[in-house]
Amino acid sequence: MNNLGIYTFEQISQFDGDLIEQVTDAIQFFPGRIERDDWVGQAKILLGKKNAGTLGSKKKKKVKLDDLKVIEGIGPKIEGLLKDGGIKTWADLAAAPVSRLQEILTAAGDRYRMHKPDTWPQQAGLAAKGDWDALDKLQDELNGGKVV
Repeated sequence: MNNLGIYTFEQISQFDGDLIEQVTDAIQFFPGRIERDDWVGQAKILLGKKNAGTLGSKKKKKVKLDDLKVIEGIGPKIEGLLKDGGIKTWADLAAAPVSRLQEILTAAGDRYRMHKPDTWPQQAGLAAKGDWDALDKLQDELNGGKVV
């Protein structure tokens, strides 16, 4: 983060969508992590600001319906690629063959080939069912959406 010029919680508390995307691209791992872990809300809490958002499991956290970024390994850019490829909902993602997901990533260029969508359909199936406890448990076992 320091290499990006980010040194304080104040800076993180002011992240907007564009800056989140830039930081996600720069760190090149854990796409969607900034939103999922609510970095902005946590920074606001640490700074003692009001309206800091919520912490805790996804069960307690408000999740936007069919937000593909709740899937570990998917950030804003990959979400856009998937939506452009016709995968717009958790149900679509749950039903998609991994080979189709890999095709979408490969077609987007070298930058996206490193991503492994093997667990995305499973995660999306849990999200589609609203089984946040099981999704949290599965994601605890993953690293950047990959089985460790």
